[in-house]
Parts: sequence; structure tokens; C-alpha cells
Amino acid sequence: METIVDMFLTRLLERVGFERMRSLVYAKTSHEATSFILFGWRNDPRGYCAMSCNIGVAFELLASVAHHEAANFPTPDISMPLHLLKPGGDFTEWQFTDKGSLTVLEDDILNDLKQFALPFLNTYSKIVEVRKRLESTPDQWFVLSPEQRVTLLAAIQYSQGEKNEAIRTLDEALTDRKNALPKKRLPIELMRKRLLTET
Repeated sequence: METIVDMFLTRLLERVGFERMRSLVYAKTSHEATSFILFGWRNDPRGYCAMSCNIGVAFELLASVAHHEAANFPTPDISMPLHLLKPGGDFTEWQFTDKGSLTVLEDDILNDLKQFALPFLNTYSKIVEVRKRLESTPDQWFVLSPEQRVTLLAAIQYSQGEKNEAIRTLDEALTDRKNALPKKRLPIELMRKRLLTET
């Protein structure tokens, strides 16, 4: 079934400018970033298949500092489940049982992408817009944890020539977490070390 789903999505996403990167992962260049649409599907025990998707962006500018593990394609710096962009944010899935019922979903999927996913990707493929949200209130931090948010913000600051500000951002976060569990401090400490060793 995954091959059928992937072929269906490849044709569908070509209509909005996305190319297949690997099974169920599609991408296009947008402004300063690579925009992604990543699908997942599952067999429901009630006898149907259910599919949902996440969207995200990866900035080449951040690649050297934000990600320290090699990958065959860029890792999104931010991502969002599509349903959280819809009014109410309730979790929903597209349901189908075979190729025919999957094809019937074409307009619904395309409309959801055009109405919710593409505007988000267009806005947040600009690094200045991502930074604005990371410097705003916690409800604006996409779905990042506080530790993910502070390390990404520091990476952006560093990439924009603000190394001292980036280190200060991390130091303040470490001070706030001086009595926290190691798992809360480690990603921040690793980012600090990475920025200090970057040339």
C-alpha cells in the first residue's frame, strides 16, 4: 500500500511544486529554505488506512550549527503537524481502504495543503519570521520544547553574525536550568560548545 500512497502523493504534490525526496517525503525550495511535506500512514485495526502529514522548513544557513548528525537530506529546523494549523487544531486523518478511495481524497488533501500548509511554508521559509516567533511568547514556538527553541534561536543569532548574543542566549538558558535534570541542560551545552568551536 505504501507504494500506491507514495505514487499518488508524488503526482499530487507535483501540482503544487514539490518533488519526491524519498518515500512519503516531498520538498521544494522556498525563499531561504527547503520546504518539506512529510506524510505518514497506518493500518487501523478497524479496517481502513489513515494518513496525516507534517510540514517543515530547513535553512541551509543553519546546517553547520543546528545539526551535528549527517543526513541524506536536510533535517527540518521547525515542523508542524498539519492539523494544528487548522481552526480548532483537532487531530484529523484522511481515511481510505484502497487505491480508489485514496484517489477520492485528492481534492480534500490538495485543498488542505493550499489553505493551511503552503501559506505556513511561504511565511516561515524566511528566517526572520522564524526568529520573530522564537523571540515571542511560548505559544508561538511552533511545537518546539523550550530547549529546542533556545538552541534554534541561538543558531539563528549566530548565523546572522551575532555570536556573542547567541552565547548569551545559551548562558541565560543554562542559568535558568542550573538545578534542572541533565537532559534539560545537555542540548544547550552541546550547542554552546558547537558555536564556540565554529570558525
